[in-house]
Amino acid sequence: MTCFRKVILLILLGKFSFLLGNNVVFSSGKYQVNLLELYTSQGCSSCPPADRFVSQLKSNPDLWDKFIPLAFHVDYWNWIGFKDVYSSKQSTKRQKNYFSQGNIKGVYTPGFLLNTKEVRNWWELNRIHQANPIRVGNLKGEIKQGSLMVQFENLKQVKDLFLNVSILGFDIVTPVDAGENANKTLANDFVVLSFFRKPFDGEEKVKLTQLRPKAAFLKLPRLGIVFWLSDDEASNYFQAAGGFLPKNVF
Repeated sequence: MTCFRKVILLILLGKFSFLLGNNVVFSSGKYQVNLLELYTSQGCSSCPPADRFVSQLKSNPDLWDKFIPLAFHVDYWNWIGFKDVYSSKQSTKRQKNYFSQGNIKGVYTPGFLLNTKEVRNWWELNRIHQANPIRVGNLKGEIKQGSLMVQFENLKQVKDLFLNVSILGFDIVTPVDAGENANKTLANDFVVLSFFRKPFDGEEKVKLTQLRPKAAFLKLPRLGIVFWLSDDEASNYFQAAGGFLPKNVF
């Protein structure tokens, strides 16, 4: 396959991911990308409609350009009879942190946040398709030589930034045999499989070994990556970029 054809293939996989030599590059553009967070669980009977809403976004032409979704699976439903293997204490802690900071009015599933602000009505979710007028600067990430190299233009000169990086899982199909969703087959996308966070001063190198999800998750049909900038408490969001990953990155 020629280099040109590889470029076309990766553009089809993600609008702002492309091949530069042997490296994969992701870029946000100067305007803020809308970051949608879903807090969900395979053990929650009211979560499948929210999961379906997020799943249908993977074929939207505005994905990675105007918006990026993240599905954090919490672990506080695991006691009810079915353990969500994609759940984590870290995701639950993140949602509780939003509550303690006043970003959300309660800890519940399904729960949506758009740019770290609570979304209480389904119709409000349509805002993710709107072009964000906030001009913050281009966030760029390049995967090369086993690392993710991240740079930020920082037009607003925001200080005390933190870099967040997650590997996402797609096309997940799970037969559920117990709990509130017993005898259902659930589909999940944009599932957070790993999470990495550290202070960011405009440029950072993160080794892929620090982002690597569990071995079982590497067998999923498709993986993606998202990296975004927030403040120390994660209660304010600034910029994000990401895209689908080519095979064998890990």
